Amino acid sequence: MTFLVPTALALAAIALPITVLYILKLRMRRVPVSSDLFWQQIFQARPPRSFWNRFRHPLSWLTQILILLTIVAAAGDPRWMTGSPPHSLVLILDVSASMQAAESGGQRLDLATDQARRIINSLPSGSQAAVIAADHRAEVVCGMTDHIPDLLRAVSDIQPSAAAGSPELAITAAAELLGQNDSGEIILLTDHCFESTKLTEHPRLTILSAATPLPNMGITKCQSLRNPDDPLTAELLVAVTNSSPHTAEAELELRLSGTLSSVVRLKLSPNESTTRSFPRSGPAGGIWRAELKNIRFSRDADPTAPEPDADSAPTDALTIDNSAVAVLQDAPRQQVLLVSPGSLFVQKVFEADPLTELTVLPQPPANNSWPPNHIVVLHENVPRQLPGGPVIVLDPRNDCDAWNIRSTRENPLPAQTVEMHPITRNFRLDDVLIPAVSELEFQLKPRILAAAEDGLPLCCLLQRPQGPVVVIPLHLTQSDLAFRTVFPILMSNTLRWLAGHSDALPSATQAGQQVAVPLQLTAPATPNQYSLLRSPAGTLTRIPVVPDTSSPLSATALTGPLRESGLWLIEPNGGTAPPGTNSNSAVPVAVNVAASSETDLRPRQASEKSPKSPPRAAAVSGRPPWFWLCLAAVLLLTSEWFLYQRRWIT
Repeated sequence: MTFLVPTALALAAIALPITVLYILKLRMRRVPVSSDLFWQQIFQARPPRSFWNRFRHPLSWLTQILILLTIVAAAGDPRWMTGSPPHSLVLILDVSASMQAAESGGQRLDLATDQARRIINSLPSGSQAAVIAADHRAEVVCGMTDHIPDLLRAVSDIQPSAAAGSPELAITAAAELLGQNDSGEIILLTDHCFESTKLTEHPRLTILSAATPLPNMGITKCQSLRNPDDPLTAELLVAVTNSSPHTAEAELELRLSGTLSSVVRLKLSPNESTTRSFPRSGPAGGIWRAELKNIRFSRDADPTAPEPDADSAPTDALTIDNSAVAVLQDAPRQQVLLVSPGSLFVQKVFEADPLTELTVLPQPPANNSWPPNHIVVLHENVPRQLPGGPVIVLDPRNDCDAWNIRSTRENPLPAQTVEMHPITRNFRLDDVLIPAVSELEFQLKPRILAAAEDGLPLCCLLQRPQGPVVVIPLHLTQSDLAFRTVFPILMSNTLRWLAGHSDALPSATQAGQQVAVPLQLTAPATPNQYSLLRSPAGTLTRIPVVPDTSSPLSATALTGPLRESGLWLIEPNGGTAPPGTNSNSAVPVAVNVAASSETDLRPRQASEKSPKSPPRAAAVSGRPPWFWLCLAAVLLLTSEWFLYQRRWIT
């Protein structure tokens, strides 16, 4: 036998003061009494002790010494010397979402960690081991070491993940840790709920799994998206899968920012998936929450499925995939600067757009000081040099650096077709009165979106380095285009396309992924700028921020991998107070399981080769010696208490 903590054996010195207390002489007080008749009997039963007297209670002393020795031996963490030579071992624990399923003996991950502890405690003396936590990534939680307490502590500190499982990367890392060691082996503790065909390439790999097929119903997709052509409309997409051999029923409950939006009853056949879409209109966004409730499995199993127990109906074994979140961004608002001599109809068209913040000027600004981040609309009066950025020109009346006016064409006949482009979506010039059109000579070749029968441009697009320009050379004061519904449609399409709005961040991210989140700061970013990341459980973490060189108040936060499902919050300015859900500055990031492989809790058929003999590290089972020593100390203490109560010892 050997001891992993031999310094703890020094505690055996406590036996010396215990022995001294047993032989220590008792000093008796002198007290006057009326008679010593009864006291003589007491003196005979308990005579004074001295250093040279014999122990009066050796059984009690021996019991105390045995209790001390068992406690000291347990503190030294003894190990039995076995005939097995020392070797190297790498333990891989699968921490993916499916490992949180509830088996009859507890969660799969808890069962795997218990098995890992037994393997570590049974290692021969001098062996080295390492521990790796694996989902679709690999994290070495403890490198190669022969210190058993460090290995056990690393196993106990492993946390579950909501990410999908794929052990290939972890197995590659384990092989690199072992190197060319021929006596090394790799043990993968998993539920085998993944598809893999490359595990046969690792001859030193042994897969240990105690998982059983379990029924489960979960959300495998939850995404929200605004219509790029009409940002006022949005849609939530939810996919639900029944990964069981039984018919499943449940209620799908949807909430937007805490308000109940819809409840849908679902009934899915065995192994069936369904996808439902839920429309939403309006500029306001929010947090979508989808949750499966009252999940029930019927007993009408298919012929190939095992019959459930008679005393219990099948239950949903995994709860982490019963809920999902998605972020619906607010509809992007556009700042528009209209330069017009005073056309009320043109102004009302832009004011009617709910996503437009309109500013009206009668003349172009002096010194070409155009405001940034604006779409400029020029009506009639065009400056000699067009402003940079996106520009819309309506009824130009003078020359500029992009064109010269040749003449005015009267009563052109519009063509029946227009070019397919986002600007011309739902746009036609049929029955539109066009008394006059300016004929322009462009400096750059334009892209004609709508033209007359003779090829005269009626709507065209200029792609220039400073920004795109959309030109509509119709004389609006003489035409009825401004009074037709086609004109607001054309302007709305043009504004959406020029703004180029797109979701910079997906509405939901699969667990385990890294995410780059754009942030808006209240002060220019510094080189050591950081933000606070708050997990769904409330844990705060500092994350680095990369400043945007083009905009001092913009930056990008680098997060991940996000292994916990739920709603994460990023405080851009790195405040000391935890960001709350009602914080206007906090940026939400939705993270879901969203993996059908994790929702299916039925272990895949193992295609890899089984070892001819069990792994050497797993050959010895049972509890470590210190456990039995502690148990012996408790039994001895109980025995001493019993003997004392029976007055066999004092």
